[in-house]
Amino acid sequence: MKKISIIIPCFNAANSILPCLTSVENQTMSLSNFEIILVDDASTDETLTILEEFEKKYPDSVCVVQCSENGKAGTARNIGMQYASGEYFMFVDSDDIISADMLSRMYSVAQIDCFDIVECNLGYSVDEFITYNNDAVDIQLLNSDDSRRRFFINHAWTSAPYRRLYRSDFLINNHIQFIPNLKIGEDLPFSYLCNALASKVAILPDVLYCYVQNSNSLMHSNSVKNYYMDVFLALTTSITQLASLNLFSLFASELRYIYFKKVYLDLFFYMKNSNCFSNENFNIIQNFYSECFINTDTNNSYFNYQDLLQENFLQKYNRETIDFFIGVAERGGVENTVNQVSKFLTQNGVRVRVIQAVYEGTPWVDSCIEFHYLLNNRNDVDSEKIALEYANLIRQTEIPDLVIATAWPLMTYIAKDVMDSKLHFPCPIISWLHTTVDHYCQAGFGGIDALQGADAHFAISNDIKKELSVYKNISKIYTVHNPIDENKIVFHSNRNYRKLTFVGRLSIEKNVSLILKSIASASGDWFLDIIGEGPEESNLKREASKLGIENKIKFWGWQSNPFECARDNGFLILSSYYEGSPLAAIEGLACGMGVISTPVSGIKEIIEPGKNGYIFEMGNPSSLTSLLNNISAHKQPIPLPEICKSSINEYEYQNACKSFYDDCKQVIFSKIQDVCSLTT
Repeated sequence: MKKISIIIPCFNAANSILPCLTSVENQTMSLSNFEIILVDDASTDETLTILEEFEKKYPDSVCVVQCSENGKAGTARNIGMQYASGEYFMFVDSDDIISADMLSRMYSVAQIDCFDIVECNLGYSVDEFITYNNDAVDIQLLNSDDSRRRFFINHAWTSAPYRRLYRSDFLINNHIQFIPNLKIGEDLPFSYLCNALASKVAILPDVLYCYVQNSNSLMHSNSVKNYYMDVFLALTTSITQLASLNLFSLFASELRYIYFKKVYLDLFFYMKNSNCFSNENFNIIQNFYSECFINTDTNNSYFNYQDLLQENFLQKYNRETIDFFIGVAERGGVENTVNQVSKFLTQNGVRVRVIQAVYEGTPWVDSCIEFHYLLNNRNDVDSEKIALEYANLIRQTEIPDLVIATAWPLMTYIAKDVMDSKLHFPCPIISWLHTTVDHYCQAGFGGIDALQGADAHFAISNDIKKELSVYKNISKIYTVHNPIDENKIVFHSNRNYRKLTFVGRLSIEKNVSLILKSIASASGDWFLDIIGEGPEESNLKREASKLGIENKIKFWGWQSNPFECARDNGFLILSSYYEGSPLAAIEGLACGMGVISTPVSGIKEIIEPGKNGYIFEMGNPSSLTSLLNNISAHKQPIPLPEICKSSINEYEYQNACKSFYDDCKQVIFSKIQDVCSLTT
């Protein structure tokens, strides 16, 4: 018996199958220990020819099965299982890629205790592949009703069968299969049965499976109407199957919530506000709910979100889905903050998705966070293309409970267009502004008009909140502080005040050249560590050389833990023309550094001159030079590290992230209550 059977359904995959097959044949596990079942689902291109050539290359390990009619992925996977003989089954999509050690890694974990399911993380680029040791494996023994229910609901939103090993006897003995002839949702009953029946599961933090986003796939091409109809059929089939196995009563509350979320909030509202469905469809939805849930949940004759709130169901399971919708990103303050907040939400049970409009190859999202990108080239990109791709992504996965349109006002406009015009769904939207609206407008990223569609606004400083409050039709403004990245904090009480540190992107608006000019003209020896990268780096190096201070300046480039490079430096320095929230300054204070800065947004909220830092005139190198001379001559006191650290307690990771999450939940519940009052 082979250790693993890999089942790959293929339909018109001629342009995408080769990288997948290459990743499979390059496994560190010997090819003699696994088999590859390639199911051609009646392709009309050259897919079958490619598969047959691959079979000739490895006749003892590859089996090609040709279908006479197209039965969709569910049928193809069922056929593949009929031909499979391995101890474990694995499903791989024909356009995806697996890491070289995926089979050996997952099989070695499976052998620890003969697990029913072994699951790993997925990434969206092969650069994200990473393997940990066995100490990081989360072993879940589902030996109580509570543990089974919790596992079931925590995996209710990710029904795709890939990135898992399934013990073949577990699938065969429980007669678990996919729904045939369904474009979307064929894997929902399969996954729900697996999650309901499994008794031993191992979950790896390792990223071993690369999901390749393909705009030509069935998931992207399916229409809105067909999507909702297929999801409804898949979900009702899942509930019926669980009932036939006498499992409905165990998971009744979970299934009721899932049905409410996927059908009422996602489907029922769409149907009621579009012309795609008839009253007969409305009756089907309501009748199915009544038949399944009225007898199991008392006093619930109709969909009623208030009842779910009273039962504290959402708070109990913390199963909100929150999308951070961002335009472009590299590695900077906004990106770091998104990572910090996302990790906190994920650790508290929220499904977080970072949705990037245009991805150009710079990995920045933490591997524990779900990441999707919509386009990979900013040329010829417009808001309509982004909106269409985001709508397609949502149709293939799940409508979020909340969209946080991050940074640009334009992202709020696009998110509103997606929900109102593309999906016809009242998802709450928060604009999360990291600098002033005027700055975004001048940069061409949208102005106040683009923010009108948001249900609430997050401002990272009181200055930004004050600016927003003067506009009409802008309400529900929350001040949310950017959290400190605790992994970057290196507190030291002994510091050299003549050593300065700049942390940030080397771009024009940071005006780092001003710091160089001031150091060149200041009395005494001042030194500067520049930690970051950007388009101005080469210009700054030339300027340092021209000023004759190249021996006083050190360029570190980008560093994942920048303050390790400045363990004994006395001051964090900023010379920016603008900042949304000076996160580097806040982190510097947490490390015990004083802060010297221009009066950009947020600085006056955290800096008390003479106590934890100083403020100098924006764009004036003489002002900074004078300040440095006064510090050198002891005319200005040196901030005490302990005072600096204690001055930013409200930015502490747990405090800031909890406040952020509480505000998110308030916006979600307020929106849903408004929707329920309109639809009942």
